Amino acid sequence: PPSAPPPPAAAAPPGEGDGTPQRQALEGELVRAREEASQARAEQARLQAQVHELEGENRRLADEYVAAQEQVLELAQRYVALARLHAARDRADGLQIVQEVVINLVGSEELAVFLVEPGGPRLVHSFGLTEEQLAGLGHARGAIASVAAGGALRLASDEAPAPGEQGLTACVPLRVGARTCGVLAVFRLLGHKVGLAQADLDVLELLSEHAGRSLGLATAPAATAQA
Repeated sequence: PPSAPPPPAAAAPPGEGDGTPQRQALEGELVRAREEASQARAEQARLQAQVHELEGENRRLADEYVAAQEQVLELAQRYVALARLHAARDRADGLQIVQEVVINLVGSEELAVFLVEPGGPRLVHSFGLTEEQLAGLGHARGAIASVAAGGALRLASDEAPAPGEQGLTACVPLRVGARTCGVLAVFRLLGHKVGLAQADLDVLELLSEHAGRSLGLATAPAATAQA
C-alpha cells in the first residue's frame, strides 16, 4: 500500500523562526544603550573637567591666600620695625634695632654700621664679623665709601667687589632727610637664602629712610664694635 504522506510542519510560534522583528527590537535597544553609554561617558568627561577646573581654582585661591598672608606678615613686621626705629632712645638702642631687623627680616648675621665723618666712614657697630675681617673697609675704592659719599643702595651684583668686600651682599645709605649720615653693610646671608627678595629690599629701603635718624640725631656716644 502507498506510504502515508509526512505530517505537515507545525507552525512556528510567534517570535521564533527567522526572528526578524525581535532582532530589530534588540538591535534598537543596543543602539539606544550605546547612545546612552556615549552620553554617560561625555557627561563623565564634562564632570571630570569641571572637577579639575574647580581643583585648579581652589589651588589658585589657596596660593593667593598664602601670598596675602605673607604680605600681611611682611607689612606687620615692617611696621613694627619702623615703630621701634622711631622709638629708639639713643644711638646704641638704634644700632641694636638695626641689627635685629637685619638678622630677623633680611636674614643675615654678618653686618656692620659706619658713621659718615669728614675723614671717611668710621665703623661704630658690627655683628658676626671679626676686627680682622672689617679692617680696611671704608677705603675710597669700595662700595661703602661710595655709598657714604651720597650714593644709592648698592648690591653685590652691581659690580665687582673691592678688596675686603667680597662677602658684601648690600650696602645701604642711612639718611636723615637728604643727608647720608651712615652706611649699613650687610654681608653673607643665612644658608637658607639664595639672595635678596623684593621683601628684603623693601626692608633695606625702610632702614635707609628711617634708621639714619637713630644715628644722626642721637646724643649718646657711638656703640663699640662687637664681633
